[in-house]
Amino acid sequence: MSGSIEKVNAMFEVSSINIRREKAGEDEGPIAIDVTLKAELGNKAVKGLFHSDHGYKDVLGQLWTDRGELACVDVDQIRLTREMTGASVSMKTELGHGVEFEHANVNKVQITPRPAGLVDVKLRVQANPTAEQIAKLTEFHGHEIRLVVMQRQGELLQDAA
Repeated sequence: MSGSIEKVNAMFEVSSINIRREKAGEDEGPIAIDVTLKAELGNKAVKGLFHSDHGYKDVLGQLWTDRGELACVDVDQIRLTREMTGASVSMKTELGHGVEFEHANVNKVQITPRPAGLVDVKLRVQANPTAEQIAKLTEFHGHEIRLVVMQRQGELLQDAA
C-alpha cells in the first residue's frame, strides 16, 4: 500500500472471535467482528504500536537492564490508549491463506513485560467482514497467523493529534 507504514508484522495466536451486528441509530447496521490476538514477542516488535519512537523508549526503554532482566518487577500490564483506525490488516497462515481488511481498527492493546526483553501482547482487531472472511477467520481460532498492520501516513498524523 503506497503511502503507508508497517506498524506490526509478527506471528499471533487467534484467541477469540466475536461476531456481532453494529448499531446504526435505531436500525441494525452491518456485521462486525472483534478478533482478539495474543503473542509473546521481542520488545522491539511492538514499537509500531506506540505513537512515536520517543513514546516507545519512555515506556518500554526503562523496563530491562542491559542483561535483559526486568529492572522493575512491580510492572504488570501496560494498556495503550492508542487506537489505529482505518488500518489495512492482513491475517494469514504460514501457507498464505487468510483475510485482509482495508478499513480495520486495532485497539485494546495490552503489553506485559517478561524477562529477556520479551513482552506478552494482546490486542483486538475490529472490522466489517464478508461471510467468506468470517468462515476463514473461524478456522484460525486457536491457531497462529501472521498479523500485518499497515497505516496510511495521513491517519498516523491524525492519531498523533
